[in-house]
Amino acid sequence: MSLLWLGMVASFGYLFYQYIPKAMAASSLFAPDYFNYIFYGKISGVLAGTILIAGLCGALADTVRREQWLLAVFVGLFCLVAVAAVLYGYVFILDTRNGIALAVILLSILCFKLMWDVFKVPRFGGIASKGRAILIFVVIGLVTTLTWLGAEHAQHNRGWFSVWEDAQVAVQVEKYPQWQNPQEMGYPKNASGQTVNINNYERIAWGVAGLQIFMPENPLGVGVLKGPFTFLLYEKYPHSGQNMPSTHSAWVEIGLAYGYPGLFLMLGSLIAIVFLSLGSKSLFKDLASFLSLGLIMLYTVGELSNQHAIEILCYLIALMVALLLSYEYKDSDTMRGRSNPLK
Repeated sequence: MSLLWLGMVASFGYLFYQYIPKAMAASSLFAPDYFNYIFYGKISGVLAGTILIAGLCGALADTVRREQWLLAVFVGLFCLVAVAAVLYGYVFILDTRNGIALAVILLSILCFKLMWDVFKVPRFGGIASKGRAILIFVVIGLVTTLTWLGAEHAQHNRGWFSVWEDAQVAVQVEKYPQWQNPQEMGYPKNASGQTVNINNYERIAWGVAGLQIFMPENPLGVGVLKGPFTFLLYEKYPHSGQNMPSTHSAWVEIGLAYGYPGLFLMLGSLIAIVFLSLGSKSLFKDLASFLSLGLIMLYTVGELSNQHAIEILCYLIALMVALLLSYEYKDSDTMRGRSNPLK
């Protein structure tokens, strides 16, 4: 697993290699480009970043739970640097709100869990005491980084400030039918009298339409994963745009393609892994739970319903099941990492 995280960090290192000349040419830290960086489009970067953040959160939580303090310090510092790099990329390079929102949720869970594990054992002194102190520093660093970069992105992307008002309009798909063809029908206004943020409105309205209108009408799906929403939209509303994109939610797209059974099998697998990890004796239970939770949220808000995104999802589901294979601990030393139970 270490090589996987190192490889993903290296990909963000190459992203910075591409970004620095663009930022220097623009004389600005904010230099988004959705088609010429290593991650094509925003969602590819969010996919890589969310998997990396979730994986490092789980790895750090596992080492702290096993009281492997030296390893926990190393993983914690590595996590702090990697997360800061990913969040910087989200803000100044990719300009993505869903990536930041997912990072906030995952890192909040990690910080609460770390504080609980660090202070639940009353023994202090030696390596354990130093390890705890450094981990507290890591938590403070994560919170500070998240707060600073979140505030920076709010200044560059005003869509944050109208999410709630836009959502109230977007969920009313019958009252506001503009989602069917916004290029011709225009966009509605929110409660403040302002035109809704396009990104907010389209993502929510298309997702709600898929769940409320098309899935009940096609409970077994249409059998095609490429553009099921576009197909069903044009079939029901011939006046709609024929080149409409996806709903921006992989779970909605999977449900439209394979119906409720397909959605149950794919999404249900991840939910089952989260619950199984709670009672697992595996050394990697937290890694499996963080990855599962991250994927559930990521595929809820990301247009990841075809090609490599589905392959990655299936691979990670299989990987997490393997991680939950239980190991028998022979003594308390094993739990503290003084021996390797895998040998």
